[in-house]
Amino acid sequence: MENEMEMKLQQILDFRKVMSIINSELKSKGKYDCEYLLINNPIEDVIHILEEESDYYNMIRNDKYDNDIAFKGLLESYFISVKRYYESLMIKEGKNDLIADKYHRKLVEPTKRDGQYLIYDKSNIDMTVKEIQKTLLLMKEAVQAYYKVYNNKELIAELTTNNTDTSEYFIFQIKEKKLLHLLGVTAKQLSSNPEFQKLTGNKNMNSIDILHWILTNIDGNNDLLQYSEDYIKKIMSVKDFQINKFQEDSTSQLLNYYKIRSKSQTFLKYGPFEKVSLVAKLGKYQSGEQKTLSKNSNSTVAMVSRAETFKKYPWAYFGLVNNPNDQYIETLQIDSSEHKKDLFRYSKPAIVKKIGVVGKEDGGSSPVKIFSDEEQFELFVKAYEDFSGAMDFTNLINYFKDLIRVLNDKKNKGRNR
Repeated sequence: MENEMEMKLQQILDFRKVMSIINSELKSKGKYDCEYLLINNPIEDVIHILEEESDYYNMIRNDKYDNDIAFKGLLESYFISVKRYYESLMIKEGKNDLIADKYHRKLVEPTKRDGQYLIYDKSNIDMTVKEIQKTLLLMKEAVQAYYKVYNNKELIAELTTNNTDTSEYFIFQIKEKKLLHLLGVTAKQLSSNPEFQKLTGNKNMNSIDILHWILTNIDGNNDLLQYSEDYIKKIMSVKDFQINKFQEDSTSQLLNYYKIRSKSQTFLKYGPFEKVSLVAKLGKYQSGEQKTLSKNSNSTVAMVSRAETFKKYPWAYFGLVNNPNDQYIETLQIDSSEHKKDLFRYSKPAIVKKIGVVGKEDGGSSPVKIFSDEEQFELFVKAYEDFSGAMDFTNLINYFKDLIRVLNDKKNKGRNR
């Protein structure tokens, strides 16, 4: 029995070593690792990528393990477990809009206490410890995806114009210091909270410090989870519970886990690299004041796509700061179109045709994401249905008319050969 356990342990270690070799080979060829690819791709597609790109995989795919299982079969079982793990962390909506409405209601800033720091009591008292744990693990996956795909990279988006022969380009970054905010945590609010200072023993943490502390803590003592569990137990022990009185008397909850979970899921499933987007420059109000994506934001440009985190609130809005010498993604919102129509009134959106990534580390070998004509048109139709009467789609309508004409000309030339 002991020898059998040692053999199984050795096989697990060997399998992990093999996966590391395969993922390193994919990276050297400008592809992402298998675990990242599985977030948004079927298992069959990831295996097809291995068959096309990995010499090492093709060399060992038929090697046999215990019970006469080939490496390919073992790999498929591993991929299934990875997909199930991702699925277990994701928000599940159910058959009605109650869950979507609950999350959307709680994507708000907290209330002040004594004018010093902010608390999230109302936002979190009905989230269980198990759901909080899933939230933190989902946040970890989103952060890992960031470091695999976006860190130290410039994203160059090729946009449509009226003429299919010319293009405009939009260059931006997702900066490490902005990631914490993108995933639903405001560093200034958290670092000034005395309860957080007690946990960390540090009063002067910036956004990167906080992000790394959270990640290290998830894999270690998990003080955040223990804090939340103690907090929930305190709630349950209060007799004749009244939320307003409890909010005045209680220790504060540290994080808005609803916001973190929904934004982490959206970042993983959408991300500015994963799905085709519109890019819309925001105009000005009648007063002449520049519009921004939100009251506390400096974003004057938005990337808009169908994130599908919630059916009722299907749009994702990445806010972009577009200064002459500094372009970066600042914030992420999940909402409906109705709540954003005034914001985008008279905006003339372009559509992203492809995104290339240029980075310091890989010498420009990162993948280029090309969005098909069908993907572009499908998003245009949905956006037109939802934002019609607000956005000015004239340029995009002309673009797709020109595109259809070009495609028809190519088809006719092919028939005449």
